Amino acid sequence: MRILIVILLLWAFQGEANTLDHVSVSKGDLSTLQPYDSLGRSAQVGDEGTEADTEDISGENRLFAIIVFVALPFIFVLVYLLSKVYKSHHELIAYNEELQKTQKLLVTSEKMASLGVMAMGIAHEINNPLNFIKNGVEALESRIKEDFPEKATEYEPMLKIVREGVKRSTNIVMSLNHFSRKSPNMDERCDLVSIIENCLLILHNKIKNKVQIITSFDKCSIVIGNEGRLHQALLNILANAAQAIEKKGTINIITAQKEDKIEVTIEDDGMGIPPENLSKISDPFFTTKAPGEGTGLGLFITYSIIEEHDGDIDVISNAGKGTIFMVSLPKWTEEEK
Repeated sequence: MRILIVILLLWAFQGEANTLDHVSVSKGDLSTLQPYDSLGRSAQVGDEGTEADTEDISGENRLFAIIVFVALPFIFVLVYLLSKVYKSHHELIAYNEELQKTQKLLVTSEKMASLGVMAMGIAHEINNPLNFIKNGVEALESRIKEDFPEKATEYEPMLKIVREGVKRSTNIVMSLNHFSRKSPNMDERCDLVSIIENCLLILHNKIKNKVQIITSFDKCSIVIGNEGRLHQALLNILANAAQAIEKKGTINIITAQKEDKIEVTIEDDGMGIPPENLSKISDPFFTTKAPGEGTGLGLFITYSIIEEHDGDIDVISNAGKGTIFMVSLPKWTEEEK
């Protein structure tokens, strides 16, 4: 660049020297000079004057060219720096948005962790009274048979209802314990059928009047992983399937062995997912629900949990027809014992 600038300067100075040669005169030619007016202009303009003017213009053009060539590199550098600043500015905006999402995610995770601890506490507190009721019913049944044998048949249906209620409440408490169970281990023996049944028990109140559950379970649906985390992942998928059904519908749940994997297929005939949203369902805070009805973290957490287990999720959906979630997880082997 410096060599180019030097060449351009030499070229300009040479042009200026040539211009001076054309307009200079010798002492012997003083008599031939043209007269000038009071403003210093030649009274007669001939071919020589035209040539001098042309040379002056040529010198000015060369000087302008030098300025342009000297300024261009600085302009390019300035444009480059401005583009870098513009790019850095947008990167900072993107980082800031990502940081805000992470902060919201951490806050929500803390809330969910607190809910898990609360659920465990509630389950523990409920479990004790249930044991009291269960023991009381058994004692009452024995006393009736001993003291009022003729009334045993009459009271049996009422005692059966109480026993069934206690059994169901106990199962709900056990499901809550499984769901809120905290363990860092990722090498536990997890029965997917048991996990799915626990999730359906938790969702029973929401699906009992509008969703028909059809199941087809493989005899051996055991995977390796974290039981509590898998409860959370499958519960999110089942809850979404139930919410996708507006009035009445069906959810099909299938478990099957695929080589060294266990595949869980959950299919609903609900409203489906529009094509433009299908690629966004695993994004944090993405939701199409009304404010206050969802955080947009359910499927994001589900994808994260399945990824932790070296599994895969495939989703097929047709708007207005339904959605299919296919979850593939590593199969438990005898070597894992």
